[in-house]
Amino acid sequence: MFLQRTALRLLPGLLLFPIMVLSADDEKEDDPEPRQPTVNVIIINGGAVNPTCDVNPDTGTCDSDDVTVSWYSTLSGACLYGYTPTSNNPTKLSCTTNETLQVSWVVAGINTFKIHASQSHTSEVYTSDSIIGIAPTPPVPGAITGPASSTGDYTLNWGSSTGATSYKLVEQTGDDTDTTEYVVTGTSKSFTGKSIGDYSYQVKACAGSTNCSDLTATKTVTVIPTATITINGVSAATCVIPAGEALCNAADVTVTWSSNVSAACVYVDDTNLFACSEGSIQVRWIGARTYTFKVHQSKSSDAPVLASATILPTPRVPSAITGPTNSMDGSYTLNWGSSKGTTMYTLQEMIGDGNWTTVQNTTTRSKSFSGKTNGTYKYQVKACSSSSFCSGWTATHTVTVKVNSTPVVAAIADQSVLVSGTQSVTVTITDSDAGDTHTVTATSSNTSKATVSVSGKTLTISGVAVGSSTISVT
Repeated sequence: MFLQRTALRLLPGLLLFPIMVLSADDEKEDDPEPRQPTVNVIIINGGAVNPTCDVNPDTGTCDSDDVTVSWYSTLSGACLYGYTPTSNNPTKLSCTTNETLQVSWVVAGINTFKIHASQSHTSEVYTSDSIIGIAPTPPVPGAITGPASSTGDYTLNWGSSTGATSYKLVEQTGDDTDTTEYVVTGTSKSFTGKSIGDYSYQVKACAGSTNCSDLTATKTVTVIPTATITINGVSAATCVIPAGEALCNAADVTVTWSSNVSAACVYVDDTNLFACSEGSIQVRWIGARTYTFKVHQSKSSDAPVLASATILPTPRVPSAITGPTNSMDGSYTLNWGSSKGTTMYTLQEMIGDGNWTTVQNTTTRSKSFSGKTNGTYKYQVKACSSSSFCSGWTATHTVTVKVNSTPVVAAIADQSVLVSGTQSVTVTITDSDAGDTHTVTATSSNTSKATVSVSGKTLTISGVAVGSSTISVT
């Protein structure tokens, strides 16, 4: 038997062991010695326990200087392959069975290195000592964004981190040294009903439960005192004072309020304490004026105001518009009745089939018009206690204008009439109003000389005595 020696190059951290190479004659011996087992070794970052690296946020991979892979195999033809967590197709790294490499493609997640029996990644993977992984640490997430102050309900957001499988949001309340950790899979977290105070937050990205980035900068949210108050569900309400009454019905006025300050109270018009217990209350003393309800931070009327609401009753519809229904000269006056609690009456006009337009907004209850041309004019009016709270409109009042133009009588030439004789003259009339009928009258300035009578548009002049007279025709 011939013993042949072979050189073995060692890698840091590798075990030195002998290798016996037998000659062909020795293999033919009847009782050969057992063969040594195949040895495969992979070392990442010098044999670090649970190796990791920091993912560069600009490239999405670990820098090549941070990932060093050394491998060794006693099997001729073996190759080293690398697997990323995002691809099923591995990368062939080396088929030189004793080599140290720097790797630049490691991404966040579990990256695995395997020794295969040949250059095909579908060939046999050797025993567990030829499989080793590296789990990079995700980059620090983007900064937390959200409101600087809140009434207790708010949402925080932050930038994503490549390869992160979860995020840990750390909350600290005020100066308390204890913290609360929230584990979320997304990049936001919502809070509701937070008490008054300061809340500080930081977040880190994790790949797995323990492989996490550093924390972001701190984001602070201050929960401030707040309250809500509504009247009939709105902040500016109204009610209708029934006819013959001075107040709105209690069923028509409900004040509802709440606050995150336990000592808060409600005042009316800054002087009258209304309530210090949250809830809904029906009010039966709302008259024809504005009432303001304010939530103060404490029972003192001088305490800061957290919220307010107002109510201003809506006036009743004014009584009907009165005035002429026809006008011959385009001038007329309209009037209407009063409505309790009104600060303004709005009068609108529609010409023909046009649109409604406002022609008056005043406290007066009448309006005069002049110079109106022929046509139909419609009017409606409403009573308002403010620009927002008004009654309904009155019934429409219509005025028909027909301005009659003055007819023109054509000039009549001088006439000569014999004493005791007669002379007939026809009057010519020009009128721009088609269809008008006309009545002609005539008078004599000196009936001792001549008289005149009229039949339709014909004048009959009778001579009485020698002389002259002037006949006037209208």
